[in-house]
Amino acid sequence: MSLANKIRFQYDMRLRPLVDPDLRRLRILAQQPYLFPEEDALTHLRLALDWMWLAHLAVDREGLPNKFSLGPAFGIGVPYPETTGYTLNTFLAALRKADAIGAPADRLRELIEGCCTFLYGQQLPNGAFTGGHRNLRNYGKPSIFNTGQIVLGLADLLEHVRTDPAFWKWSGTEVDRLRSAVSAAGNFLADQVTADGAYDPTHSYQNKVRTYYARATYGMMRAGQVTSDDRLLQQAKRHFDHVLSQQRADGWIVGWGFEEDLAVLHTIAYTLRGMVEAGHGLNDERYFHAVRRSLDLLASFDRTRFNYPELIPSHFRSDMTFLNELCITGMSQLSIVIMKLPEPFRGPEHSGWAQRMIAATKRFQLRGFREPLMNGVLPASFPLRGTYQPGDLIEWGTKFFMDTMLIELGVPPMAIKG
Repeated sequence: MSLANKIRFQYDMRLRPLVDPDLRRLRILAQQPYLFPEEDALTHLRLALDWMWLAHLAVDREGLPNKFSLGPAFGIGVPYPETTGYTLNTFLAALRKADAIGAPADRLRELIEGCCTFLYGQQLPNGAFTGGHRNLRNYGKPSIFNTGQIVLGLADLLEHVRTDPAFWKWSGTEVDRLRSAVSAAGNFLADQVTADGAYDPTHSYQNKVRTYYARATYGMMRAGQVTSDDRLLQQAKRHFDHVLSQQRADGWIVGWGFEEDLAVLHTIAYTLRGMVEAGHGLNDERYFHAVRRSLDLLASFDRTRFNYPELIPSHFRSDMTFLNELCITGMSQLSIVIMKLPEPFRGPEHSGWAQRMIAATKRFQLRGFREPLMNGVLPASFPLRGTYQPGDLIEWGTKFFMDTMLIELGVPPMAIKG
């Protein structure tokens, strides 16, 4: 770290919280169990969409940034290909409510097309998309997970462009380019599935096999659906079945966390989202049963030892001990999983749990700050410097929050595709 960066680090961590009026206000608010009162879904969605637009402009329209940091490197982050990819799905779903949410369809289209153009530049010659972002060492190297995440958005965009050509006004060449990008990404993913159905760990995080990659496989499945490629669907099924094989009788899925001994709700929900989408996309109830087993396990934690007994802890160990923190992002994600699970596979207790989590996340959306890029975004964790993404207001957490607001406003859960 250079001397200038060391000085900035010390300033951001020690002095800025004392002199910055926004950080002083936030520190006072964070002494309460919740930061703000709950508003209606439309208000929350508009705030989040405004943040997305400002964030897009803040990175010179190169997709969307990863975060706004409250700590080191205070301020807006760098363009982040992975989450830019699947945020496209949210923008596409928002088109259904463009007039109602006060977001002109042309503005949404500009945002979507700008993100798409940025993503084209992140695809590698072998069809994969890059890992990380420009400040990380894995940038420019193939990533299975990021490829699956990004192709989720591009596949949805391809479907929309074909369905409503009058709105998009794309030339045949532009549509062909998008289809080629989706097909190449899907085939890269299919090529990484090994004989036992797991992914080759060469292009995986820490070079390890992880079942939360079911989320990436959801992207491969979508690529297969929109390009009518049966091979992609077959390879997706093989990986989903591998994930099924890693589920214990009690519902715990081995490998659904970044680490073996502590799984964050964020990746737990990634795993279950992949499985519930597999149930719908492959018309196979086995995956719904698996999701239900895991939900029942998660709901069985000792609520008397948790500060928010109506919600869910941020991290679990396999013995169901947990951290006394919230993963705001994971609560939005898990709520979507529950709402996508067909009625016969969930009870009223699951639906009620999802509604409580959604209501709680509304109370963590930041608002009323002088810094525009601190309004409308959500923290990853609470306390704010919790274990998951400490001190970060994250783009992808805001994206999943927007999905839940869209559902509250009447967008069918199955129309949320990323």
